[in-house]
Amino acid sequence: MAHPERSTVAALVWKARRVAGGMVEVQCQRQRLGRLVLDQAKELVPPPYVVREILATNLAHGYLSRLQLLGLLVVVRQVWFWERLRVIVGGMPVR
Repeated sequence: MAHPERSTVAALVWKARRVAGGMVEVQCQRQRLGRLVLDQAKELVPPPYVVREILATNLAHGYLSRLQLLGLLVVVRQVWFWERLRVIVGGMPVR
């Protein structure tokens, strides 16, 4: 299955909200609250191996591009975190 690339940050953020909300809705039905909270805490900070991959990639030219990629990763993870939290406490997932 092919997924269209997102051409703007706003489109990427909207997709992150939809995916995060939908996933946590399913998880709320299957997991205990303690496990959800632990999983949720992991979303705040990007995994170190991902940060290393971005810093080492040849696809981004120069340090500014790499920093922009890291910034985008942090933004998407924050959106993911807050959307999941919103749904966990009773909000409706974005569709």
